[in-house]
Amino acid sequence: MTWNKHLFTKQLTVTLEPSKNGHLKRIILWASVSVGAVSLLILLSVISLMRNSATAVKSEDNLRPSETEIAEVTSSAVPGIKGNELRQVRSLKSRSPVWAVTTHRQVANQSIVVGGNERGNIDIWNQQTGELIRTLSGHHNAVRSLAISASGQRLVSSSADDVKVWDLEQGTLLYRLPAEASTVWSVAISPDEQTLVSGRDDGIIEVRQLESGQMLYRRNGGQRVWSVAFMPDGKSFFSGGSDRAASGSEKYAIRQWDLTTGEVIQTFSGQAQEGQAQEGHNEDVRSVAVSADGRTLVSGSGDSTIKLWDVASGQLKATLNGHEGAVVSVATSPDGKTIASSSNDNTIRLWDVDKQQLTATLNNGSNGVSSVAFGHSPNLNPDDSLLTGNISLIGIGRNQRVKIWN
Repeated sequence: MTWNKHLFTKQLTVTLEPSKNGHLKRIILWASVSVGAVSLLILLSVISLMRNSATAVKSEDNLRPSETEIAEVTSSAVPGIKGNELRQVRSLKSRSPVWAVTTHRQVANQSIVVGGNERGNIDIWNQQTGELIRTLSGHHNAVRSLAISASGQRLVSSSADDVKVWDLEQGTLLYRLPAEASTVWSVAISPDEQTLVSGRDDGIIEVRQLESGQMLYRRNGGQRVWSVAFMPDGKSFFSGGSDRAASGSEKYAIRQWDLTTGEVIQTFSGQAQEGQAQEGHNEDVRSVAVSADGRTLVSGSGDSTIKLWDVASGQLKATLNGHEGAVVSVATSPDGKTIASSSNDNTIRLWDVDKQQLTATLNNGSNGVSSVAFGHSPNLNPDDSLLTGNISLIGIGRNQRVKIWN
């Protein structure tokens, strides 16, 4: 990155790969920030959140090092895709590095951005105006995961101390669930808003009624559960983590659970035919996501690969290679055409699902990118979107910086 104190912009190089003819580079200009800053940019409908390190480039006397700024910008076209010019729209501030971020299109007649930070606080901003609506406090450790119900009425947050369920419109705590000395890495809410699923560091999966917190059942996910995700029909959910496919197996598994019975429906491990090598993940499954049509399961692993699975058959459809570090987060676009992945190799990568090939690489310099997720960008023209329906992609990194691209 380069800094120009007169223009108050930074330059971030984005490498795009629209064809087999080599890399096409574009320079993205974005708003002035400082150490501890979090910037939200919108480029090609992609939102990426990354953390600022103490070595990040400084602007002259802007924010205190403990502050975090989120700057949102819009864009228009890259070859083959609309959008390549950015302009700053607004900025948001948080006083601590942000670890988890999500968005919702409609909460109390507002489009919101929600960020959980290192101090255990949750900031809620109006995405269109940049106004801080409120801050929710109560966690004593960093917020690791956030989930918003489909209606926008409930927010669930998790950390090393507990899981909290909030009335999102009122900003009030409904109840808390102690984490029993085990970090809750992931939470998910069923599409019908009736059920909450959480995955813990000790391998326990808990399934509860969302409104009351009443335990429905617990299951042993094997070892650490990094990620949980619901099927779109809400009848089952997936878990991925440090669990082996079977005793003595070298492959790591994703399991699909029947929500009603709590029984395993099937295991995704790349089990090979007789005489053939297994094709599953060689290290922990760090993240799982399901396409909107429920046909494809996507998994990211410590083995640097992304795998696409056929949900109906459990068979491996494709392996996407390109990352040079652990893939710690994956997400699917609402139209099912794009996969986003983030990695310890300091990049976010976009993949064409049909062609099963890389379409873009967003490089974050020396800082790893720890999470990505698709969200809404309500103030953009649909014609300026890479992804249909005014959808943006959110990603969280390790340099305290949050970026939104569209």
